Amino acid sequence: MGAADNSQSADRGASELRHRQLPVVAAHAMDEATGAHVARDADGMIRLSLTIDPSLPATAPPHTTTVEIAAPPANDTSAGSDRQWTTGLHQFYRHPKSCIDAVLCYHCHASRQYNMLEHGRPGMHWPMCMASTAADVAAPLMDVNCLCGSFFVTVLNRRRVREKYRIAGSDLNDAVTVLFCHYCANAQHYRELAAHGDTPGTVLFGAAPFVPAVN
Repeated sequence: MGAADNSQSADRGASELRHRQLPVVAAHAMDEATGAHVARDADGMIRLSLTIDPSLPATAPPHTTTVEIAAPPANDTSAGSDRQWTTGLHQFYRHPKSCIDAVLCYHCHASRQYNMLEHGRPGMHWPMCMASTAADVAAPLMDVNCLCGSFFVTVLNRRRVREKYRIAGSDLNDAVTVLFCHYCANAQHYRELAAHGDTPGTVLFGAAPFVPAVN
């Protein structure tokens, strides 16, 4: 009887715990209803402690079960970065509207992506739009053969998109891609954001959502 009741009690506790979601904060979290305690140590290990009371005689006192789970630190943005882009760099034909917008209204288009990535809302980010435009206009006046503003904001957006959706890549790859094909990269960022439901909107075509084809 003791072993069977103990097992059933453990199953009930585990079942109840599975249906309760415990937020893991920087140090630890405690759930009052189940008595579960979740903590993350400096090495990134998550420890889950659950006290199981089988309601048996004193010969079988309550005991605590601790499970250790290896987890990356909360600020590790590289872990799990093995996804690929939803669409290829040159697959602009998959969504012509965003491609046209990226070419004809480049700075506005990129600033909308920046606004979505940094602030979680669609629409223009006017400070970024004006700053990148001013940098591009000033570059030729200073004999600099580079669209510095466009390059900076697009590389920044590309890195943010990779981090947000755990896409494989590197900062060097981002810079090279944007340097040789910044219009294509700008349009690809839009398709990736829109494919995940974070449509930043366009200047010429409104919301212009993008739904990738099912493979």
